[in-house]
Amino acid sequence: MAKRRGAPSATLALLPSRLQVQVGALEIVTKMASHPNYIKKQIAVDTVSWTPVVAPIDCQGVGIKNTVAVDLKVRTDSADPTTQDTIPAGNQEGVVVAHDQGNVQFDVASQRFRAGDTICFLQAASGTGPALATFVR
Repeated sequence: MAKRRGAPSATLALLPSRLQVQVGALEIVTKMASHPNYIKKQIAVDTVSWTPVVAPIDCQGVGIKNTVAVDLKVRTDSADPTTQDTIPAGNQEGVVVAHDQGNVQFDVASQRFRAGDTICFLQAASGTGPALATFVR
């Protein structure tokens, strides 16, 4: 009669730059794509719609790079042309806020942009193309 042994103990750890799993004496380490506090996203823009730029993480810093050969229009309110600015071809715009809780009206968190917040809206002046957004915690 075979003797049944208990299942080996397992440990799982999610660290900033890797996933570590240990089952008994076997250890598996998988490097993640990048640090989760620094994210880049390509955003498709066209001349018809105002495309929202949505924060994928809670963040203090946001950068938007115009990667197309035409100007990129940016608004903080898609319906209000008085909030519009232009990011010239090949240029970028950035917002970086100091990490100092409590200095902004209605501030209840240390991040200025929460995951899921719409930061602004983008539209190409002509043609189509991606903008490159960078988000930093």
